[in-house]
Amino acid sequence: MPTAKGWSRQFDEPIPLPDGGELRTLLDAGRYVDKLPRSMHDREEWQTVMEVLLSAIEGREPESLLRIALSRWSCRKAKFDARLSSHEAPEWLLSRRT
Repeated sequence: MPTAKGWSRQFDEPIPLPDGGELRTLLDAGRYVDKLPRSMHDREEWQTVMEVLLSAIEGREPESLLRIALSRWSCRKAKFDARLSSHEAPEWLLSRRT
């Protein structure tokens, strides 16, 4: 069972987010991942982030591995969001954006 200490563990350096925010602790990372649209929860990248997050909280994986997983995920999410807001995205898809 994860302890409060596990959730409060800090990253060596904050993880920057595409929106200008940053993640400083494992709890920040958990809240960030939880706020993602439910439609993304089935994606392999999201599942990987969750597995690594839980492993880091339990002390089985280093925070640096979570940093890599979160950085890759937020980069992919930013690219996806940019495509949705560009002229390349069909109108019906833009209207369904969450």
